[in-house]
Amino acid sequence: MAGGIVSHPAVRDRVPDFDDWGIVSRVIGGGGFLITDQLRPAFSAVTAVARTIVPFTALVASAARRGLFFHNNSNGILFVKLGAGVISGTSFTTRISRQGFYEVQWPNYTGIVTAVWSTAGAGDVQITETF
Repeated sequence: MAGGIVSHPAVRDRVPDFDDWGIVSRVIGGGGFLITDQLRPAFSAVTAVARTIVPFTALVASAARRGLFFHNNSNGILFVKLGAGVISGTSFTTRISRQGFYEVQWPNYTGIVTAVWSTAGAGDVQITETF
């Protein structure tokens, strides 16, 4: 540390790359100024999956995913699992109530997503990914 500036090989003094995500912070010059850029998604894709009591892959893994939102557009309970494998009432990430909404918190999960409803019936889940 010289003159109050910490030097680290991972620190970059340039514009964020297109694949950087989240909040990028960097100290500019010796004055201790902190510049923060919040990179926001520019695209989205919405997938609707009809209600079923058969476990299904809601989304495949995507390294480009920056946001993930679910709206349970039915009167049943939807179990969502951030991951693969057997999903059940005892092996899940979140339980989304009828007409409920769930947002995956930042930093975003980029792996496979599986889901299943607790009962059969009408409705669907609207899944929005942002990139």
